Amino acid sequence: MHSGCALIIVALPLILLILGQLETNGFGVCSVTMDTRFIEFGIFIIAIYIGLSIYSIYYFKVYVPNNKKMLVIKKKIMFRYLIYIASTIITWLLILTANIIITFMSNYNEYSGIKILVYIGN
Repeated sequence: MHSGCALIIVALPLILLILGQLETNGFGVCSVTMDTRFIEFGIFIIAIYIGLSIYSIYYFKVYVPNNKKMLVIKKKIMFRYLIYIASTIITWLLILTANIIITFMSNYNEYSGIKILVYIGN
């Protein structure tokens, strides 16, 4: 399993390099060439994540027993899980927003207030 992950980690950048898809992005990091397809893909991934999160909350509420012993534990777990889901969604939306703005503003260095997005995106 781990060797397969290591192989992908090494092979994917090499394939992208051969295909000429690597360049320095708006954040100054060597990355995949950014265009609107990647922004659409980012929105799609966040939508899938939100959908799976909603489904897992529904599944947890429906299939975990509601007896007295489990109810207290169920409420604690659900509260923590909702905080986790909300914080990850907010974080990914901030990163996606920073990527969108930096992708479309090639001259962001002129705007000192926009530079904070570079730190958020990285």
